[in-house]
Amino acid sequence: MEWYEALALLLGSIVGLMALGMPVALAFLAANIVGAWVFMGGDRGVSALLNNGLGSLTKFALAPIPLFC
Repeated sequence: MEWYEALALLLGSIVGLMALGMPVALAFLAANIVGAWVFMGGDRGVSALLNNGLGSLTKFALAPIPLFC
């Protein structure tokens, strides 16, 4: 997949979901899940995304960040 096709897929999904009224954070999350599915190999990519996210959530240094949103 060329870079412009990947850009169109991810940016188009974000803009499309926000146009449908989905909150920005959830639109970005959905685009990340779609990107992990397409670029990282289906179920393995999504599970890697979830494992990396869980590892980031268990670090105390990153815990206060959602409080500023």
